[in-house]
Formats: sequence, C-alpha cells, structure tokens
Amino acid sequence: MAVIFGSWNPLADSEMGSAFLSAEEISSAEEMWKFAKDSGINELPINLEKLVKKLGIRLKEESLDDEISGELYRDQKDGSWVIVVNSNQTEARKRFTIAHELGHYVLHRNESDVFEDEIFFRSDEKDLSEYQADNFAAELLMPKELFTGALNEKGCTIETLAKKFGVSYVATRIRLSNIIP
Repeated sequence: MAVIFGSWNPLADSEMGSAFLSAEEISSAEEMWKFAKDSGINELPINLEKLVKKLGIRLKEESLDDEISGELYRDQKDGSWVIVVNSNQTEARKRFTIAHELGHYVLHRNESDVFEDEIFFRSDEKDLSEYQADNFAAELLMPKELFTGALNEKGCTIETLAKKFGVSYVATRIRLSNIIP
C-alpha cells in the first residue's frame, strides 16, 4: 500500500522554503526528499527508480560478485552517471544500495568517478565516505519526520516499519536506534 505524504514538508522551517531544487543543488537526503516531492514522487516507499531517472542517472541491475552490493560510476563515453545494483540481492538490499549510491552521487561525485561498495556490514574497513553514504541512504529511505510519525501508529513493529519504508529489518532497527537512543 502506498502512503502519500501530501502536505508534509521537511524543509518548511529551512531557509530554502518551497523553492524548487535542481539535481545539482541537492546536498542532503532531506533536499533529495524535497526534489522527489517537487518531481511528483510522493509515495512511500519512495520510488527510487523514478527518482534516479529524474536525476538523469542510469540504473542497471547486474549479477555482481557476492561481496559487491553496487557501484556508481561516470560513463567515460558520455559523462553520465550510472548506478549498478547486484541482481542477486533481496529487494530491500537493492533499495538500500541504490539509496547508498545516490548518497555517493550527492555527497562525493566531485571526489571520484567510481564508487564500488561491499555488502553492508561485511567490511571492517569503512571510510568516512561509506558511513556518510549509509547515513544518506537511511535518511532518504526513512526520513525522520515520517519514521517517527509511523512509530506512533497503532500496531507499529519493526516489521511493519520495514515494509512501509521498503527496507530490511536490520536497516529499520539501526534507523530506530539512531533516532531514539
């Protein structure tokens, strides 16, 4: 079931007001939500395929090595950005990977033309950019205002939250622990 977030505006109190953002101006998950809403992508779970397309990024699903969840790279032929997600993973894992790669796109695209990411939690050596991309993904997929609002719904469990936001049980549990210490 899709949930329309109607008049919710995470930036209502910000300096940006309701001005339309271009893809190049996005610098946070909160601003990505605003861009999505302004682009007519206003249902939960967020439709990442539509969002990626609206940003002008190509999305490909391929069978990758088991330890690789996805990658983001700039196509050398035309300069466009491409997200590749491992087709061997669950839908929730693929969604987190796409959101993670969007985090690299927004936060780090001026630092490198290639980002290859190992499976979440399997790598003991994450650098700051990986933590930032993970946080971006969690905030994009489970925005604080919507997530905390869903916590107050009758019958709320980690499983119902995971389903509502289209993420895994583990991602939901981590987001919950980061919001409610």
